[in-house]
Amino acid sequence: MSSILYNIIISPIELVVEIVFELMFRIVGRHETNQGLAVIGVSLAISLLTLPLYRRADAVQQKERDIQAKLSHWVKHIRKTFKGDERFMMLQTYYRQNNYNPLYALNGSISLLLEIPFFIAAYHFLSHLEALNGASFGLILDLGKPDSLIKFGDVSLNLLPILMTAINCISSAVYLKGFPLKDKIQTYGMALIFLVLLYNSPSGLVVYWTCNNIFSLGKNIFYKIRNPKKYIVILCAVFGVLLTFALILSGVLNSRKKLFVVFLFQYVAILPLFFYLARNTASARKIHAIFASEKSVELKDSLSFILASVFLVILTGILIPSSVIVSSPAEFVDLRHYQNPFHFLVNSTCYAIGFFMLWPGIIRLILPENSRKSVGLILWLFCGIFLVNYMCFGRNMGVLSPLLVYENDFSFSRKLKVLNLIVCMGVFLLFFVAFRFKKITSFFGIVLVISISVLALTNVHKTQKKLSAMAYIKSSSDDAEIKQIFTLSRNGKNIIVFMLDRAISGYVPYMFEEKPELKRQFAGFTYYPNTLSHGFCTNFGSPALFGGYEYTVTEMNKRNTEFLVDKQNEALKVMPKLFSDCGYNVGVLDPPYAGYNWVGDLSIYDDIPNVKAYNLAGKIKTDSLVEQAGRLGFDRNKRNFFCYSIFRCLPLAVSKIFYRSKFEFCNRRNKK
Repeated sequence: MSSILYNIIISPIELVVEIVFELMFRIVGRHETNQGLAVIGVSLAISLLTLPLYRRADAVQQKERDIQAKLSHWVKHIRKTFKGDERFMMLQTYYRQNNYNPLYALNGSISLLLEIPFFIAAYHFLSHLEALNGASFGLILDLGKPDSLIKFGDVSLNLLPILMTAINCISSAVYLKGFPLKDKIQTYGMALIFLVLLYNSPSGLVVYWTCNNIFSLGKNIFYKIRNPKKYIVILCAVFGVLLTFALILSGVLNSRKKLFVVFLFQYVAILPLFFYLARNTASARKIHAIFASEKSVELKDSLSFILASVFLVILTGILIPSSVIVSSPAEFVDLRHYQNPFHFLVNSTCYAIGFFMLWPGIIRLILPENSRKSVGLILWLFCGIFLVNYMCFGRNMGVLSPLLVYENDFSFSRKLKVLNLIVCMGVFLLFFVAFRFKKITSFFGIVLVISISVLALTNVHKTQKKLSAMAYIKSSSDDAEIKQIFTLSRNGKNIIVFMLDRAISGYVPYMFEEKPELKRQFAGFTYYPNTLSHGFCTNFGSPALFGGYEYTVTEMNKRNTEFLVDKQNEALKVMPKLFSDCGYNVGVLDPPYAGYNWVGDLSIYDDIPNVKAYNLAGKIKTDSLVEQAGRLGFDRNKRNFFCYSIFRCLPLAVSKIFYRSKFEFCNRRNKK
């Protein structure tokens, strides 16, 4: 349950932090000294993204403080005059007369409640980020360790946490001017708690949080200025333009992708200024007044929001991951630690709930009533764009590995990208207009939810049927503790045949020359230098290696009335059958694509006497690093399935950028 709650509440934020870090790292360059700049960029980006959220939270808190100040006189009088049940009844009556509930006092802590998930996400990501280990930044020698900048002989003190706390206290002093003592104690107490928690943390994490506090200080100073919005949007626009010019002149932007990301950042920085100017024109005020004069349709807006969020959760959390799993369920089973592949669906659904239901719901709850419909509108537009991109585009990109990485590079033509963009714009306009008609939105939303639910349940049912038909996969994991699989004769003749998948035969002599101990260990074996696969994939090339020339691609194609799986199984049985007929006890290990399954179906050897077949995963001792890497790959899939869903739903022009920044970054972390 704790893992599920973490994936719903914290993991979506951590994923955003990770994506932003990778984008920043790509902008500043991949040199290890640029890790600190990437961390600062992440801090700035996350602060800007969450600024409207915290701004609204501050407004809610201020409103709560004003209400408490308004009621405080009579509340104090009642508490002073009455006691026991009489005091309780009087207070309840007074609160009811003023349409106030004591639970509303929690609104005063809303900023703190919002800050905790962001802190946990940043702490977990940056404190476990291998890229920071050994990376220097200015006076900091290692971002993966405490800074130890102050030294007195053998004693060292960490300067960054102290600096972070000092900035936090200054920011709090500016913000809390004129606030009651209770709020000051709470804020300064949190600053001390952060000092204790982060004092021995990696300096990269402390740099992140120090930058957050600097940004918060600037924000609090601006809030004390009259009409701060105007200055904030102007500064954002100026900063975006100056940063773009600085990066262009520095020569860092040496590729189109980096240039695209920087100009996208500049566009986002200038966008608030555009909205501010547009909103303050006379025509914009008239339009705003027309919308504001509409009667409340809170119930229908809530229904639109719920339907859109449920649709996105099912699409990205269940339907797309299940469509990948159902194609080959065995590929997503780790025999060393057996788990039903449905646990991937649970994790991807948790991520989707956090992204499209929980956090949009929190934002919607914080926003004023006249702005809440905008959250539902945004999700509604996502529904249309995600649906058309997944159903109609990017469907033939090659073979997808069990780690959700395409084996070969893929690309989209410019013509297809333009077509996709035109279709997305059309769908955007269609869904935008349809959102104005609540009955149409509700009906169409219900139809969409029911449709994709049926598709998702169909995939789940098919997957379960396939898993039931491959019960040997579960049994292969259950007997993983077998100590001895087969024995070799000390006095008789042993024949062992190796087929190394994706091995290059010509490298074998060179490996033996570099490692003489290997040559001694394989004394008695015959090396055949003239063996060559007839196909570029295992299922094409291995039949000829196991069965001989009769199973080359050309010869098998002549038997065009038979299934490929039957010809594959025949080839795998040729040598075991020959050795069995000669009186040998035969052991077959990991027959590739037996039964055309990722985990070989060993039942194909049941009709041959003296043959025992095994799948070795979990039965032999492997290198701990190999074991750890394999396990880590499956663990990363718990969130990579959701990332893959988002990738499949994005417009083609940006989907490959997301694929590169997200999955290649994951692979680098997996390798480490």
